[in-house]
Amino acid sequence: SQTFTAKEGYSSYEWFINGKLQGGDQSFILNTGNMTGGIYTVMLIVTTESGKEYSAEKQVTITK
Repeated sequence: SQTFTAKEGYSSYEWFINGKLQGGDQSFILNTGNMTGGIYTVMLIVTTESGKEYSAEKQVTITK
């Protein structure tokens, strides 16, 4: 598994794996136990109190 943690201070957090919403907390644990090998995109979208959105992406390679 891999843990991703975003900076504090945002009003909302949305974590995606290959475009599918996974959770809405400051931290996200990617559990690779039941995933097949391949390249996955982890994306985070955060929203500020004033409604501005920011995003970041990271590609993760899983080998099995």
